[in-house]
Amino acid sequence: MERSKSLRAQQFFTAAQQQRIRETVARVEQDSRGEIVPLVIDRAGDYRSTSLTAAGLLAWAGLVLLLWWQPDWPAAQLAWRLPLVYAVLFGLGFAALELLPGLKRRLIRPAVLDERVRERALALFMHYNLHTTRDHTGVLILISLFERRVRILADSGINARVAAEYWQQRVDDIIIGLHRQEACEALCQAIDQCHRLLAEHFPHNGGANPNELPDLILH
Repeated sequence: MERSKSLRAQQFFTAAQQQRIRETVARVEQDSRGEIVPLVIDRAGDYRSTSLTAAGLLAWAGLVLLLWWQPDWPAAQLAWRLPLVYAVLFGLGFAALELLPGLKRRLIRPAVLDERVRERALALFMHYNLHTTRDHTGVLILISLFERRVRILADSGINARVAAEYWQQRVDDIIIGLHRQEACEALCQAIDQCHRLLAEHFPHNGGANPNELPDLILH
């Protein structure tokens, strides 16, 4: 997901790619009673505590090196120089971590990243009312750029007929596409796979089939 280093969610897909994704989702709604919502976010959490802790440790390490390099500083100078140096090093370290997401991500345990994305996916699933579709056939496909994670959540109507391994395979397919710089292609293929599943188990019954949810969300 190298594009996530420089692009935020709003710019992750080009206008043409966004249109292609929406058209792919629309095909699902034409042939089935399913509702699929692809959603791209910048990050699932701000991880501010990671930046604060790392910047603090860097500043303390800098002070230790400074005292080793300048052991003969008068006490009167230490009284104002040490707090100043600490503040400067802390500020530089914090700014570096906020500006270099790849560096910051390496300081966070993978399990923490997984949990944040899981929690955010569930919150967004509820926020966009995917749990209130008529046949409980809402599907959220979440791509979180900072964490480099993909999460798929499906409502109870679908999960009653589909094993968890099915969704994990779709997640793995999208992740492979993201690493190959083929995010749009991978996402559309995953939606097409969901299309086949929904058309089989929840075919369009010929009655009214309103579009209950957005076809693509970027934020």
